[in-house]
Amino acid sequence: MNGFKLQNKNGVVVAAALSLFAGIANAIPDTPILSVSGVQSNAVNLGTGTVTTSDPLIVKNAVSSQPLNINTTITNALSSEVFTAPTETTSGLQYNYRTPTTTTTFDVNTYNYDTLGLGVTSTGGNKSGDKYITLSGSVLSSIDTTLSFELSAFGDFSFTQTIFGATVPQLASFYFGDELADVSILPSTTETDLATTSYDAYSVSFNTSTYNLLAGVEQTFYAVVFAQNNVSVNSFQLEATTGNYNFTTTPSITNVVGNRELIGATTLAPIPEPETYAMLVAGLGFIGAASRRKSKKV
Repeated sequence: MNGFKLQNKNGVVVAAALSLFAGIANAIPDTPILSVSGVQSNAVNLGTGTVTTSDPLIVKNAVSSQPLNINTTITNALSSEVFTAPTETTSGLQYNYRTPTTTTTFDVNTYNYDTLGLGVTSTGGNKSGDKYITLSGSVLSSIDTTLSFELSAFGDFSFTQTIFGATVPQLASFYFGDELADVSILPSTTETDLATTSYDAYSVSFNTSTYNLLAGVEQTFYAVVFAQNNVSVNSFQLEATTGNYNFTTTPSITNVVGNRELIGATTLAPIPEPETYAMLVAGLGFIGAASRRKSKKV
């Protein structure tokens, strides 16, 4: 049986919320939005081994997305270079080039989310009869968010010999609720991994769906790992993850200059020597003077 229920101190049940956190009305703090208090564990029938509960670890995580809303444009800068200079009697050659520049604009989204980690370890070995470890406490958020839980347990077991051969016992099961006798069903994903028979080890994980966690409303949780006969619980870990918050979109731009490309060539006309220009000017002056004399005679 798998189940989960969060309940505040006034007895109001918080309904499941399958959508992601949509927005934040309050100011975003620089510290984690999540806090936990009243953490305690209880072990039953684990043998003579010791049971140790770790201190809560809350981490504010920062994430940057891949580039979004990408837009690319290409512009070309034109240039030329004289390869062969023209002379009075020969033509020249000029090479024409273009240099492309690729401009890319894009957005990068950044956001935060908090993770909570708790752990219980036990040195007790396999023992006849049912056994379990419980872990309870309260979580509080400074802003509206969502919360999801993941539990994992690790241990070992003994094969049971029957007339049909060796069988694997039922491994640890997970329970969530306000108390052991009051557990509600919740859609979840459970995965079990058995090591080879030479190791007789197992690992089990349990993932809950997402719940609303209202700002300033303390919520209690109660988690249990249960193991049957000849199954040990060597470690039990509880992790919680908030919804994403503190969304920021940053516009960015990059410019990449490409290689110069040859796009053609231009023939340059011969350039007369200065003496040629002088003779041309003198000739034009002579023609002008002659025209004026002719006009006077008429």
